[in-house]
Amino acid sequence: MKLCSRGQSLALLLAICCLPCWLAACGQETPNLAASAKPTTQATTSPAATGTVEHTQIAPARLEGTLAYDARRSVTVLFGGSDRNDTWLWDGHTWQQAHPATNPPGRTEASMAYDAVHGQIVLFGGVDARGALLGDTWIWNGTTWQQAHPDNAPSARALASMTYDAAHQRILLFGGEAASTDSASPPSNETWTWDGSNWQQLATMQSPPAQVRASMAYDAAQHYVLLFGGNPLSGASNETWTWDGSNWQQLHPQTVPPARSGAALVYDEAHHQTVLFAGASSAPTDLNDTWTWNGTNWTQRISAQAPGGLYTLGAYQSNQQEIVAYVVHTPNKTIGNSQTWLWNGYSWHLSSP
Repeated sequence: MKLCSRGQSLALLLAICCLPCWLAACGQETPNLAASAKPTTQATTSPAATGTVEHTQIAPARLEGTLAYDARRSVTVLFGGSDRNDTWLWDGHTWQQAHPATNPPGRTEASMAYDAVHGQIVLFGGVDARGALLGDTWIWNGTTWQQAHPDNAPSARALASMTYDAAHQRILLFGGEAASTDSASPPSNETWTWDGSNWQQLATMQSPPAQVRASMAYDAAQHYVLLFGGNPLSGASNETWTWDGSNWQQLHPQTVPPARSGAALVYDEAHHQTVLFAGASSAPTDLNDTWTWNGTNWTQRISAQAPGGLYTLGAYQSNQQEIVAYVVHTPNKTIGNSQTWLWNGYSWHLSSP
């Protein structure tokens, strides 16, 4: 089955997947980054040299990038998206472009998480500009990227869910699109962990359905990894699952958010709650609602304004005690502007440039 045929056999899945190379393969219009993205306002200094940063007002818009908070260096790191290989840092007030000596190849739909015990960010997989799935592992040490060469690793995949399991000091990876462009295989339901030097696949008695774009975060108040939604073969999901270090368990809360995939799920340390926001339904319809999880039930939180849509990334910035959301809008199948939103535990507000 060719790549474009995923839209036939997985129609509900790809109703909200807008990877530019897939759009091109299916004969649709590919978003034009250069033509539609708002220009970045540069600092008065010349472009930064290797190992330094360049201050800007906003990171340029891109689709399907990755975001994670680097707690050791107190910055949120944005990498890639739209086949780019650039690295951007948010310090709580402004975006800065880093210029590391080494960069991973450009990619979209990769997975990324901060490894707290080793003090580094781990990047895995994604899709390159040709539409080929990637299975490489990269480490960000705060200055540059370095490729890791583990003995074992997940197969090449995109749109997998990844977070740090603090209770077991491992990065947890679940699911993703692991089929090659010529394979009819469904998305994966594999569970993998990263210990700082190697990947290990874990056998589980049960697991969430094979899927892509599930939202996953470590809930420090409950001492487990929480997973919500995603996109299995049946369409966007509203299932809630937990990971205890050895097995998955489905929960059945009385109140649940609407089904969605590609949402951001972030633990708010200051307010001891896990926050779910944005994403898209099976329609597809962009969602801009916000929900919190207390260990038993979901509660919708009302904010006068809020980030929304499939292309929303989130991370908790502990030095600012707030959640930062990086949002990209896609009007008329083009990449529009990017925005930075902040959640203070009660409401959202748009960060001023």
